[in-house]
Amino acid sequence: MFPIHHSLLDADALGAHVAEAFDVGAVDDCRFWRSFINDVYRLDAGGRRWWLRVQPAGWRTRAETEGEVEAILAVTAAGGAAARPAPRRDGVYVSELDAPEGPRSAVLFEDAPGADLGFLGKDGVANARRYGAASARLHDACDAVTAFPVRSFDLDFIVTRPAAVLAAFLDPGDRDELGRLTDRLTTIVRAASGELTTGFCHGDLNCQNLHFAGETATAIDFDCCAFGWRAFELAGFARGVAYLGKPGEAVDALIAAQIEGYRGHRPIAPADLAVLPAMLLAQRLWVVSLHLDGAARWGAINFDRPYAARALAWLRAWAPTLDRPPAWAS
Repeated sequence: MFPIHHSLLDADALGAHVAEAFDVGAVDDCRFWRSFINDVYRLDAGGRRWWLRVQPAGWRTRAETEGEVEAILAVTAAGGAAARPAPRRDGVYVSELDAPEGPRSAVLFEDAPGADLGFLGKDGVANARRYGAASARLHDACDAVTAFPVRSFDLDFIVTRPAAVLAAFLDPGDRDELGRLTDRLTTIVRAASGELTTGFCHGDLNCQNLHFAGETATAIDFDCCAFGWRAFELAGFARGVAYLGKPGEAVDALIAAQIEGYRGHRPIAPADLAVLPAMLLAQRLWVVSLHLDGAARWGAINFDRPYAARALAWLRAWAPTLDRPPAWAS
């Protein structure tokens, strides 16, 4: 057999698996929905909508996936709004699927009502404020997760390893520039680390992954959840709205509104605010490394040297905020 890097599992067979293994009623429809870091299938069963997340082989250990499930259940038990995983008939939450490339973990999730907010146009600032408040409410519930040994946000996770991935796609001169920047980020975060707020984090509050139905915001996709700096989590929204832009009034207004919304419900320590510009650059580094690391699956046409060069240009454009922090970082 020719070596397989990543298979696409048959939707009908997965629907049959869900019908047999889960107490969700008859599966009326199962269809492949999207593939990026995980493969996601949408199911209609028992008069309800469900989502089956199938992880690629080697992406997470079973212990990591089980830890994520336990954390989500703890968050929801503490009153947090999150899409809950569904247990199988045998009480287990994680299915192991025997794929050609190796075992793959799958988890069935309830549907999250509502939809993502938009941040362009006249409602953008108000929506950013709503997003910030919802993030604060989620963190209230996340505080119930007092131990999470699966992984943590530390300097290796948010700066060192991501920078090494990006550097492999850059020319020598650009690698030197990236090295100087990552040294700067390391110095800033290390100096502040003793005062930074830590706790369990969703892992990817990137201006998406909260579905709003009125003022109720249900969190989805805890796949990157970790224990660590809440400032890194807060900077995820900034990374999302600043993805294609340069520093300026429009982006600053959205980030400031998100921070205002969060602080209206939950305080942010001065050290967390001060380190946000560095955490924003670290967020960008981190997500770029995910994209470049996975190019063998989703294609080098989008994630190769030109993408790496654009990422470095973005980091270069935002690096001055380390010396001249925007108003939202105070």
